[in-house]
Amino acid sequence: KNDPYVQIMKVIKDAPVEERPRILGLSASLLGKKVKPGELNKGVKGLERILMSRARTSHDLNEVIKYATTPIEKITNFTSSVDEVTALLKNIIEKPLEFLRTKKRNIKSKSSLGEVAKNLIEDLLNILVDLGPASAADFIGQALKELRNAMRLAVNESHNEYDYMLACLGLTHLTIFDGKCREFKEMFGRLNDSQKVQALFLELADMAIQSGECGIDSSEGDDSPKLESASWRPKTNEELR
Repeated sequence: KNDPYVQIMKVIKDAPVEERPRILGLSASLLGKKVKPGELNKGVKGLERILMSRARTSHDLNEVIKYATTPIEKITNFTSSVDEVTALLKNIIEKPLEFLRTKKRNIKSKSSLGEVAKNLIEDLLNILVDLGPASAADFIGQALKELRNAMRLAVNESHNEYDYMLACLGLTHLTIFDGKCREFKEMFGRLNDSQKVQALFLELADMAIQSGECGIDSSEGDDSPKLESASWRPKTNEELR
């Protein structure tokens, strides 16, 4: 009802027929929602009526396939991404996150400091579990900067003290998390991402080699192949950090 295209067509509908522009609309999803097969024709007819148009598509499947993309699906098995370092880092933020989720009953605003802290820690936890410690360590700096900026602005305005203390709780544990990441980097030399992320990079590298975008360089005399490409190469964990 409020879609921009519908509003545009309302304006065009009031124009004289000879002054109406001809409009070509292209869409990969005709109705933009799930419909039952029996209701598809009704939905298309309704769309044609609202947009004063005619829906056209190809009925030749071979013609569609010729211009359509054909994704290649690969399934890669890997063990749990929660290694010792991930588990230790996860333990730093899980309890304060649960506290922030349950103790905000007095704060109703979605833009509150407590909400900002909760959302940042949730994002950090998801990155840590889904991608790994290296990506989480890269994100933590941005999370600290965003929360500190929000708290600085709140000091200059009227703010809820309880809400501010929730933000301080979040800031404390984000700072502890950051310190632990730095400590682990000193202990192990670097942080790695999860096995599934590393497996994804290997798959991308393999696909690039097969497509000819990368070549194998073994000219240095060792037995370890190296990717060589002028236009593309997978990024290392060091570069991703």
